[in-house]
Amino acid sequence: MRDPAKNQGGFTLAELLVATMLLAIV
Repeated sequence: MRDPAKNQGGFTLAELLVATMLLAIV
């Protein structure tokens, strides 16, 4: 997984929320 703090992936809040939801489902 990437480090959200580094912002290298250019993650948006929406993407982070989606990723969190997906992880929660799994």
